[in-house]
Amino acid sequence: MPLESAPMEIRVDDLRGAAIIDLLQLHLRSVALHSPPESIHALDLAALRKPDITFWSVWQHDDLLGCGALKALDVHHGEIKSMRTVPRHLRKGVAAALLGGWLGGELVERLGVGVTPNANLNAPNSLTHSAKETKKRMTDAESY
Repeated sequence: MPLESAPMEIRVDDLRGAAIIDLLQLHLRSVALHSPPESIHALDLAALRKPDITFWSVWQHDDLLGCGALKALDVHHGEIKSMRTVPRHLRKGVAAALLGGWLGGELVERLGVGVTPNANLNAPNSLTHSAKETKKRMTDAESY
């Protein structure tokens, strides 16, 4: 089965695999490159392993597509602490799949996301809109 037609699998991740560590290091380097030091809020491995944060990875077969972390605010609300897509998998719906997994199950009813004024980091702005649309589509589909 070609990679593009294989379903994406979303897994809770222990942050110990080489591929996920490499992606998170890329994320930290990228944030440092595009943000003033006082505006960097990206979490390192130790912070992402804290008990109130659940880390998820997205895969097709053995190919890492992306990742994200949620901090539980209460039993129904979460805050997105981190999201990153492997560069060669950008624009393939990885972040939308992760959001759909978070919002589509019993995991959370509402997500918060920090936004930045930096033009190079516009993904949270479009992701917030995408999350609202994903939740609306899911709610509309359940009404039939």
